[in-house]
Amino acid sequence: ISNVCSSIASVESDPIFQRVVAGNNDIPIGKLITALNNSDWVNRGRQYIGNNDICPFCQKPTVDDALKNQLEAFFSGEYDDALMHIKQIRQLYIDKTNYLLSALRAIVADETRCVIGKINISEYTANCQLLESAFAANRTSIDEKLTEPGKVVSIKSTAEIIKQLLSTIENANK
Repeated sequence: ISNVCSSIASVESDPIFQRVVAGNNDIPIGKLITALNNSDWVNRGRQYIGNNDICPFCQKPTVDDALKNQLEAFFSGEYDDALMHIKQIRQLYIDKTNYLLSALRAIVADETRCVIGKINISEYTANCQLLESAFAANRTSIDEKLTEPGKVVSIKSTAEIIKQLLSTIENANK
């Protein structure tokens, strides 16, 4: 469980959530995209640039190979690496939080079948629900960061709730 909790804490404190993820400003169009603060919008629009010259933003025939190349260059490198990192830690967070919640729920199920320790089920269950809500809020923020990498999001630490739950379990096992 300590490795799971460590992984969760690592994701929750990852500096990527406090960083504005933007493209390469060394590209001519990069300065404009950054100045307008619309890199997320432009990135979403890139998927609509096809093999024709119709711009997905203004619907006029203004897209040429030079513009396509600049957009690709703007969103390559650090931007793509940051998106990949967010996707990876998102999946890690989902896996580890699901595992921890499953393990915590199993304790309640076991406790209701056979009283072994002196765990306060109502307090324990309330803290489990609080933890589940915190995990859900953090997952929403992580998804928001994935959708809008240029936005700073807040991820709340769940360390205290987890510590309290683990302490309750430890005290019941004494």
